[in-house]
Amino acid sequence: MTRKVLRTYFCFVFLFELAMSFTFSVYVLFLLSQKMNLLQIGLVNMVFMLASVLLEIPTGAFADTLGRKFSFVASCIMVSIGCFVYFLSHSFCQFILAESLAALGLAFHSGAFQAWVTDSLKYYNYQSPMEKVYSKGDQIAAIARIFGPLIGSFVGRHNLALPWLISAITMLITGIMAYFVIKENYFNRKKIGIKKIILKMKNVATDSFAYGLKNKIVFTIICFDVVQAFCIQSPNMYWQPKFVKLSVSASAMGLLFVFFSIATIIGNKIAIWIMKIFKNENLGLVVSHLIAGVGLIVASSFSNFYLVLIPFLIHEGGRGVYGPIKSKYLNEHIPSKQRATIISFDAMCFKVGSVFGLLAMGFITKNISISFAWLLSGVILILGTLILYFKRRK
Repeated sequence: MTRKVLRTYFCFVFLFELAMSFTFSVYVLFLLSQKMNLLQIGLVNMVFMLASVLLEIPTGAFADTLGRKFSFVASCIMVSIGCFVYFLSHSFCQFILAESLAALGLAFHSGAFQAWVTDSLKYYNYQSPMEKVYSKGDQIAAIARIFGPLIGSFVGRHNLALPWLISAITMLITGIMAYFVIKENYFNRKKIGIKKIILKMKNVATDSFAYGLKNKIVFTIICFDVVQAFCIQSPNMYWQPKFVKLSVSASAMGLLFVFFSIATIIGNKIAIWIMKIFKNENLGLVVSHLIAGVGLIVASSFSNFYLVLIPFLIHEGGRGVYGPIKSKYLNEHIPSKQRATIISFDAMCFKVGSVFGLLAMGFITKNISISFAWLLSGVILILGTLILYFKRRK
């Protein structure tokens, strides 16, 4: 049964990430084509992050109360609706509505699916190291991000809105398949009234929130996430305008994103190697952030295409190292009954950092430059990580 669980997990990781990634290579270019400036684009994305912050804990508690499968299916449906609204949108307010719907969908997904695979494998007495599962899942997600942006950039040459329509259709199909394929044998859903469901969700959310703050290891991981979230918003949001300035065409953005995904896959592989060397997850997180920070600083220092691309790939590789180590470290220190909620709490804190990162780096980008925002982000990532590490050691 463990093989079946793993096959199901990897299959839906691929489908979900593929559906999401059709828009990755044209996201900013599409908004620019709709007369949005870089600061407005940052504000649109900030609305997504704020909505996610408000929704993470309730949806995590929803998953722990009513089932992770139910939460994942709801996620697919809501993201599909959000993408369809995006396809039809032409104004700032319409984009905000689309982002809010997508935020609700992704909040249902955050924590729930990883909690499902973790507890399903535990139920069937899976004995292999979980970091290999998380690493392979990240690699499969990265592979999906190779195909999705390529297709999106190809379709986007004809109409920059079409990738959102493709995402909406693919995500809806994924949700329908998940309803029939995913099994949740470890979970016993009880027939209880709406009031009791809300009360149970409240209790799970409250306990999880307290656990996340009191458990020193979980709190440290959350702090690492907040620092990373603040610092990666500039490269996330402005890599497309940056490479456009380096004479990269819109149709080539999909190919660039393929390179980024390959770098992430390599980082996922390196994560296992780093864990074998250091045998210390805390130190592994530090190494990943140092790689990402140095890559971003070097990329910010040049205006030649190759001298920007190569260190930016190193930056993406460092972020690839971070994911599997963080997932293993976090899941080892949280109880099963609150797993989805605590992972959602972590995701909520990540998005709080993202909101401040979008505001700060959007302002700096608008008033100074993308390069300076990248430089500052890299420096803060390195310094913030080192401060957390040495404080943790004390």
